[in-house]
Formats: sequence, C-alpha cells, structure tokens
Amino acid sequence: MGFDDLAQRMRKRHGVSPDLLADLARPGRYAGTMKTEWVLCSILSACGPTNLSGDTPCPAEAPRPAPAPVSVTLPPEVASIMEPRSLAGHRRRAWIARYGPIRFAPTEPIAEETANLNVRADDFGEPEIVVDVTTDQARIVTGMQGLRVLILVAFDDLVSVPIRTVALRASAKAPEPPDNTSAVRVYPGFRFTSVARRGDMFKVHYQGLFAQFHGFLSPRAFGVVFEPREAAVPPGETTSRARSNSTILDRPNGQVIATLRGADPPYFEHDVIVLGEPRRGFSPIVLVSPSPDDRPVVARYLIRGWVRSRDLGLEPMDQSYVGSGVSSRSQHRERRVTIAAGTPLRRVPSGPIIGVAVESGTHWADPAPGGGYWVDVLSPWAALRVYVSEARES
Repeated sequence: MGFDDLAQRMRKRHGVSPDLLADLARPGRYAGTMKTEWVLCSILSACGPTNLSGDTPCPAEAPRPAPAPVSVTLPPEVASIMEPRSLAGHRRRAWIARYGPIRFAPTEPIAEETANLNVRADDFGEPEIVVDVTTDQARIVTGMQGLRVLILVAFDDLVSVPIRTVALRASAKAPEPPDNTSAVRVYPGFRFTSVARRGDMFKVHYQGLFAQFHGFLSPRAFGVVFEPREAAVPPGETTSRARSNSTILDRPNGQVIATLRGADPPYFEHDVIVLGEPRRGFSPIVLVSPSPDDRPVVARYLIRGWVRSRDLGLEPMDQSYVGSGVSSRSQHRERRVTIAAGTPLRRVPSGPIIGVAVESGTHWADPAPGGGYWVDVLSPWAALRVYVSEARES
C-alpha cells in the first residue's frame, strides 16, 4: 500500500487533516530509515479499527492460548537454574569488578558481543550467583525477562573480598582479635572502599553511609568466590540508638575502632544492642550494618565495642534508601515471539544447551536460517544472542 492509498484511508476513516498529510509527504521530512509510509502506518495503528458505515465488521480474533511448557531434558547445571528452589541451592556468590569478555564454555571462543567490552562495574546491588568454578573462571547465572544463561567470567574480572568472617587488626603486627571481644568484624563478600598492600598484610578502609573504619587483614582472608553468612549477633536484652557522630572504642577510654556517620546535626540514629552495664561513662554495644529492606544481606559488618553512655538514646528516626538500576543494551529484532517455559537456549543451533526460559514470555526475535529464532538475553555485559528452536510468533 503506497502513500496515496494510506493517505486517502486516513482522511476518510479517521478525519486526518489534509495539511498534516501534506506535511508528512514533504521530501526529507523523516531521516534515516524512518520512511513516511511507516509513520502513516504507526498513526493508523494508533487510531484504532474505526469502520465506515458501509464496512463489514471482522469477527474478533480469539485469544491465543498460552504456550505449553516445553519438555526437554536439560543438562543438570542448566536445570538447576530454572526453579527458584534449585537456584537457591547455589550458595556461592561473586561481585563483578569489570564487565569484560565472557565465554559460554571453557573451550568456546569469547562471545563476540563482549570481545571489546571493558567497563568498570561501578553500580552494584546484589552479587552474582556462582554455579561452578574452574582454576581461573567462575560460571555464573545472568539474564533478565525470564531468560537465564550460564556464562564464564575470569577471576580477574571479579572483586577480591573476604571469604570468611574476619576481625580487623589494629596494626599489621597485631594478632587477630579473638571471638566475643571488641573489634570490627566483616562477613564473607564485604566490599571495602580501598585495599592496599602493606608488606605481608592488606590495609583496608571502609567509608559508608553509616560508619567508617580501617584496619589490617591477612591476604589469606581474601578470594573472589564466597558463601554469604548472616551476622552472628550476640544476645542482648536492651536496644537503643547511638548518636550519628559517635565513636566506638575497644574499651572504656580506649582506642577508636570505628566512627559512626549520618545526619548533621546529629541525633540518635543508629540501632544498637546494649550488652551490659555502663563502666566509667561508657556502655558496651553491638552494631550491625543496616539493610535497605527485608532481603537477606550478603555483605555485612558487625562492630562490637564501647560508646559514651550519653551518646545513647531513643529519639525516633526515619531512614530511606535510594536504589540504582543497571541498564542493559538490547539489539533490534524484527518479530515478536512467545517462548514457552522450559525452552532450552543455545549459542548456535547445533551447540550445547547453555540456558533456559524460566517462564513463558514474549521477546523480540529474528528468524534463524533452517528454522528457529535468534533472541537476546539481556545482561549487564551485553544483549547476548542465543538460539531457540521452538517459539510462536505473536
């Protein structure tokens, strides 16, 4: 259907003004690949199926049934990422330090979408789920919108973090503080603000929204793949709040091990557990890093020490958090297809299964030679092209 036919239909059926149609017909009105006929079709589609008095109404199209789940035997590691319960069985995690080249299998070449990728991972919310590790790579789960795949990420692209619960030392020569003593303890996966080599030790520093501290840790405490653990909070019968700018000491009138941060002017802001009776104007407390919501926290710190008793109180407080999202790039596809839950995902038609559709959904796709479709799995790395053998055009 050419421009004149479309214009006549829009003028008669939808009352589009002749001036607008003349403006659309001007040469060069739309640049690039945006042809005038496409613009008219978009407007016509938005106007809806208005009929003239002499038109014969078309019968309404019956709703299409949802696609039945696909029954395919998936590789065990791919099957384990399909259901929430089996996915939760993968306890190990890793933080991404850099979005760089990835592979889908140790013997496969680098995914071409990521060959030149070199982007620092500045925004982070949750660590990646690790399904398996090799000597120098972690196999992690990625994907969005109901599609998940397994990819291999080099250890060099992961953040080095504590892999066990560890207490910060006051100096490079000091021993690690024993359990149940005053110290700052960090849990597996905790991300420091900075880590610097100091002889045989690492000097670490952290400055967050609510606290700052520094100390020393052994290099043996660090790794790139960790298993999260909740903070072991000691029992206490009394709760209170510490003032925003309080300092936490290792003993009454002792050395500062952490400084609390927050509102200015300060008020009683930070929830603490009081562990015993005051001594010489100081109270023993435990403070656990707060979480932004009710989700499990995988990277916590726990500070046990002493604060001035006058820095404890029970003023009401109200805290809020602002989250950040990670945008992904997607590739343009020509068609919309519905992919059923359980559909296997492959890198190429004859390749091994690398992922699965965990729920039925509609996706942009391109027909693949010989049948099937190319679709994109959105990830922080790139829009990763994968192949599905079965899908229904929407």
